[in-house]
Amino acid sequence: MQKASLSTIQPTEKTAHAEPRVVYLGTTSDFSRPPLEALLAAGLPVCAVVMPAPGDAASAEPIIRSGPANVGRSNLPILMPSMNRTIAQMAWEQGIPVVEVGALNHERTLATLAAFQPDVICVACFPRRLPRALLALPPLGCLNLHPSLLPAYRGPSPGFWVLRTGERSTGVTIYLMDEHLDTGDMLLQQAVEIPEGITSAALEQHCATLGAPLMAQAVRALAAETATRIKQPKDGSSYYSWPQDKDFWVPVTRPARWAFNFIRGVADWTGPLELHIDQDRFPVRQALDYQPDGLLGQPSLRQNDELWAQCAPGVLHVLLSQRSST
Repeated sequence: MQKASLSTIQPTEKTAHAEPRVVYLGTTSDFSRPPLEALLAAGLPVCAVVMPAPGDAASAEPIIRSGPANVGRSNLPILMPSMNRTIAQMAWEQGIPVVEVGALNHERTLATLAAFQPDVICVACFPRRLPRALLALPPLGCLNLHPSLLPAYRGPSPGFWVLRTGERSTGVTIYLMDEHLDTGDMLLQQAVEIPEGITSAALEQHCATLGAPLMAQAVRALAAETATRIKQPKDGSSYYSWPQDKDFWVPVTRPARWAFNFIRGVADWTGPLELHIDQDRFPVRQALDYQPDGLLGQPSLRQNDELWAQCAPGVLHVLLSQRSST
C-alpha cells in the first residue's frame, strides 16, 4: 500500500499545444468503463484514475496504486480473468496510477489531485459530491456523464425512474458540474429510445456507451474553446432520489405495457416488487408477457406460480415469487 505524496507523482511538463490532461473519477461499475475507454481511444492523456476508498474512509488519506501487485486491503479488484474488466485494470494496463480517495476535501486528497495538473476532470458514476475546491481545480472544469436528458431525472438512479414513470425515450447529457446535483451547464445531449423489456442496468449501460464518445468530444471542445454552454431550463426539471419500498409497487390501475416494462426493468433490484390488485398483494419475480388490449373478464387468474391480471388497459402475465401473497 502506497500513501500518496507529492514525490510519488511526476506529471509530464505541459506545453502550449499539449492535449488537455484528464483526471478521471469513477467506480468499479460497468457504467464507468465506456467513457474512460473513449477518452483513451481519442488519444487524450489520462494522468490518473480516481476511485472511492472502501467503507467509512472520511478522514483517510489518498492511496496511489500503480498495479494489482500493490493491492492490499482495497475495493480495487485484482487482475483476474474471471472478473469484468474495470477502470482500475484499464488504468494499470496503460501505466496510469489509480488513486483511492476518502473525503474529497481532505487536504492531502486535494494536493494529490492537484499534482497531476489536470486541465479537466471527467466523472462517470462517482458516488460522492465534488467539493468547491475540487471543482475549481481544473481550468477547463469538471465534466459529468449523466444518463438522462437533463434537466429531467436529476439524481442517482434515472434508469429506475424513467421506467417507473413510463417514458418511451431517455438519453444522455454531458454537463459541467457545479456545487449542486446535476444542475450545471450542458454541453452535449443525445436521445435514445427505450427498448421493450430492457432492465434498468442494461439501459444505463447503453447510455454509458452512447455518451462515452460525447465525453471525449466535450473535452476537446472545451480545450479548443468551441464548446457551447447551455444553461439548464427550469421547465421540465425534475429530481428523484433513491427509490423507496412503495416505488416498487405495481398497481393494475395502470396499463399492462407499463407494468410489464417496469417489472422487467427493476426485477433485479432488492425492493419489494409487488402487484397490487384491489386489496391483494402478489410478490412478483418476473413479468412474462402482456396483451396491450386484452380482457380477462375478472380481476385476476392464478395457476400455480403464474398470474394474469387485468390492467387498465390490457392483461399482464407474471411469474410470482415464493413469498406468500397477502
